[in-house]
Amino acid sequence: MYNSIMLLFTISLLMLSCSSNNINEEKMDTLLRQKVNLLMKESPSERTDFIGKCNIPIDQEVRSEIENLGIEIQTVIGDIFTASGNAVQIKELTRLEYIVSLELSVERKPF
Repeated sequence: MYNSIMLLFTISLLMLSCSSNNINEEKMDTLLRQKVNLLMKESPSERTDFIGKCNIPIDQEVRSEIENLGIEIQTVIGDIFTASGNAVQIKELTRLEYIVSLELSVERKPF
C-alpha cells in the first residue's frame, strides 16, 4: 500500500515538473527578471513595460490569449509586441509555449 502511494506521488510530481504550463523565468532577460522579482516583494500590482517575442506571428487569437492574462498590448509588429503588465501577469505569460523571450523596456535618451 505504502509503495503504491509513493509511486503515485512520484509519477504525479514528475508530470507536474515536466508540464509546459510551468513558469519559465528563463524567458525573461536579467533586467526584467530582477524587476519582476522586486515588484513581487514590494508592489505586486505595479505595472511595468516590456517587449515580447513569439515564435509565431501575433494574430487576433494570440493577442486575445495574451490580453486575457491582464497584459495590455500597445504595439504589434509581426512576432514582436510591446506591452505592460504586473509581476504576476508577466510570470504567467512565460507559461505560453509560443513566447520566446521577454525583455524589460528601457527608455533610451538621445546623445
